[in-house]
Amino acid sequence: MSAARLRRLLTGTYLVLFFGYLFLPLGIMAAATFNSSRFPTVTPWLGFTLGWFQALWEDQRMWAALGTSLMSFCIVAAQLVMVPMAMLVGAKADRWGRKPLLLAAFLVLPLRGVLYTLSDNSAWLVGVQLLDGVGAGLFGALFPLVVADLTEGTGRFNVSQGAIATLQGIGASLSTAAAGQMVVREGYSAAFLMLAGAAGVALLLAALLLPETRGVAPQAADEDGVPPSQAAKAVASEA
Repeated sequence: MSAARLRRLLTGTYLVLFFGYLFLPLGIMAAATFNSSRFPTVTPWLGFTLGWFQALWEDQRMWAALGTSLMSFCIVAAQLVMVPMAMLVGAKADRWGRKPLLLAAFLVLPLRGVLYTLSDNSAWLVGVQLLDGVGAGLFGALFPLVVADLTEGTGRFNVSQGAIATLQGIGASLSTAAAGQMVVREGYSAAFLMLAGAAGVALLLAALLLPETRGVAPQAADEDGVPPSQAAKAVASEA
């Protein structure tokens, strides 16, 4: 047996044992839920039943507990969408440009704020929260690219990132404080609409004033303060 074949065999064996150890107990416990016994067990098998699931469905305390866990579901839902959006930016930002993706991220914000006011159903809220993952994934991946486009060759990338992070923190603090006051005075729907309006203004400003930054980089000056393009023109004219 060759070394490569032995390595593949050992790797396959390890993976089978690892995932078997990981999922076999879960499979056993899942099978136990269908056993018509007083306690969850696989042996002795007393017959097939769905009684456990019916009891859970009728347990009002469980539904109340799930209601308090909605925040966790929202966070997980956003995370599931955030990673694919960041991967999309990495794959398409150079081809499509930064501005279209950034506008899509800005568009998600007012849309999410309005949709929150339409229903208080848990499934609806978790579905709307998926849009948060879209916006966060696009913003998180695009801002470093935009800053890199604008500061390439200047040595100011880190300080620019820090300035943007500071402004984001200030904005988050102000929006939380303003939304809290609006909730107390007018309710949640009014607070969501207020935040959606602010996001709509940001979308309009980005659409009208933000240029495409792909391929746009300031040129660093030489020791005499002359940009490379002007220095090259001067040399060419002298020649």
